[in-house]
Amino acid sequence: MSSARTLRKTKMTVTISSDVACEIDKIARKKKSPRSQVMEEMLRDALLKSKKRAIEK
Repeated sequence: MSSARTLRKTKMTVTISSDVACEIDKIARKKKSPRSQVMEEMLRDALLKSKKRAIEK
């Protein structure tokens, strides 16, 4: 099945404070998801909100 949208994965290295890492770990444990997936979802949500705010201006 062909998708109109191509998914490209990019590897990132980031440094985050321990309190942020702990919160991400808590969310990952609650969702029973890998930490990387939780961080990807958080980034995607932030980007969507940012785009929405830019459009509304």
